[in-house]
Amino acid sequence: MSIAVKEAEIIEEFEMLDNWQDRFQIVIDTGETLPLMPEERRVDQNIIHGCQNRVYLSSDLDGEVLHFYGHSEAQIPRGLLTLLIRLVDGEKPEDIVQASLDVFEKAGIKDNLSMQRAVGLESMIKRVKLEAAKYVKN
Repeated sequence: MSIAVKEAEIIEEFEMLDNWQDRFQIVIDTGETLPLMPEERRVDQNIIHGCQNRVYLSSDLDGEVLHFYGHSEAQIPRGLLTLLIRLVDGEKPEDIVQASLDVFEKAGIKDNLSMQRAVGLESMIKRVKLEAAKYVKN
């Protein structure tokens, strides 16, 4: 499934919600589905700087596609990270690098984030793109 298709699904899920409290509850509930990141991946080099809470992200190339692993103890960052991983996991690095990954704006999630959480979200997106860029052949 392409990034565009996954993005459309996420947008549709959030468009049905009338208020930001419901949107944040879905973000929090989504975070509960994030698979446990192996302890050995929770190292300093995998910390996403710019997040208010400690957030980890790592990736592995499996053939032509990337798989992402993430962790955060905080509910909202974990939910945002889970949505981001859902969007890019199993995709080709080139497609991730080229994607806008602006689903959080389109779904009306970013509008109600605090400034610090918005900065953290942007840091997560940048880190995903950096992870993908490591595998792009020039």
